[in-house]
Amino acid sequence: MASRLTKSKIRSEQEYGEYPLVRQSAKYARARMTPDRWSEDEQCTCLPLSLEVSSSASLSTQEPQSLTEFVRLPNALRQKLCASLDTFLMQVSPFSLFVFHVVQAERLVARGPKGEREEIRYLHPSSGFMHQLEDKVQPALRKEDHLFTQGEGSAILFLPGVEQRGAYSILERIYAQVDLLEAETVIPPLKNETHILIGCGSYPAQGETRESLLRQAEQSARCVSLRPRIVTPSLHTMVPSTYSTRQVPIRRVNVPVQGGTPPTTPFLRLPATLPQRLTRFIPHSLAHELHCVPVGKDQRVLTVAMVDPQNREHIDYLTQLTHMTIFPVACTQEELDMLLATKW
Repeated sequence: MASRLTKSKIRSEQEYGEYPLVRQSAKYARARMTPDRWSEDEQCTCLPLSLEVSSSASLSTQEPQSLTEFVRLPNALRQKLCASLDTFLMQVSPFSLFVFHVVQAERLVARGPKGEREEIRYLHPSSGFMHQLEDKVQPALRKEDHLFTQGEGSAILFLPGVEQRGAYSILERIYAQVDLLEAETVIPPLKNETHILIGCGSYPAQGETRESLLRQAEQSARCVSLRPRIVTPSLHTMVPSTYSTRQVPIRRVNVPVQGGTPPTTPFLRLPATLPQRLTRFIPHSLAHELHCVPVGKDQRVLTVAMVDPQNREHIDYLTQLTHMTIFPVACTQEELDMLLATKW
């Protein structure tokens, strides 16, 4: 698995070691990601940062709540982190460390002699996700900061000269940017519940040894959870593709079919409320007239739930109004009317 190095200024190999690949800009790399190049999600085999924990401990043996509590890294990146920490500690100057871990929980129903039981498989996102995550992190970085990513679920960030107070400020800025991600607008859209964990440690305030810094960074300081609402539509029934925190009954929705061809537009279960950052793109009067609501935004793509997502006239009108690409998804009239009942 190749490692990627992202920073505006590359230091000497004597200071940071050899890196096989210097990645180009995230936007350039993402532009080259086409659907035929998307790979399947890979299973997460990352290990805890703490040196006291046995290397045999795996995510599958932990309690489910640890999924959002402890930051993990693959063994190769963990070793690189330890080596880099030794280098920074020898310089005896303040610095801060961020650790990122992205993990998905795929919930499966296994059938056995004693009936059905739920199993959870832990995965990393599909190829291209880390490029989009880096797009969110980069605005908060300086020229001298160093961001290293490996695979599609792990990254470490060194902030030379940044003490604990400054690290918390940067952490809030990064968290605010990452929290803008939407499960439906990630490319490709997320199918499973996804958690982005961010750990943070600072020298010397939170530890003067490598072990103490690892123990501190292992604790999740911030966690962004992305729960997809889009499911694949069938001819007669809409079945949720993921489990929520409470059991949701399967609802039958009549989907109009033209010419005997099943629809291909994704179906979205609408939330109870819409955030103000989305409603400002489409006035309430227009949303009521076109029978639509904005439900997600990423970069220049606006996800709009519509009763008739095949209406090209409405989509073109919204494109001209918002100056963004419109990604239409289907929804039920009942849930749409409930959202439109409240003006914004």
